[in-house]
Amino acid sequence: MDKPTKEKFLDLIRDMKNASDVLGAAIITRDGLLFVSDLPEDINTEIFAAMSATMFGAAETATYHGGRGDKTYIYLCW
Repeated sequence: MDKPTKEKFLDLIRDMKNASDVLGAAIITRDGLLFVSDLPEDINTEIFAAMSATMFGAAETATYHGGRGDKTYIYLCW
């Protein structure tokens, strides 16, 4: 039996962390709900998810008005 989708994404995030200098990662819905994450303990995941949704909305507006289509992804690096 296949793993549930959430576990597959968590495995993907962990593999990415193990293969690079990534300290944490999360998959968040466009409305700010945290789907799955492996973030450092000092990150408030609720605030992180809400702020990510806000940035996504701004990025989506910018790409739409810039004539770049409707596909928008954001990557936060710090």
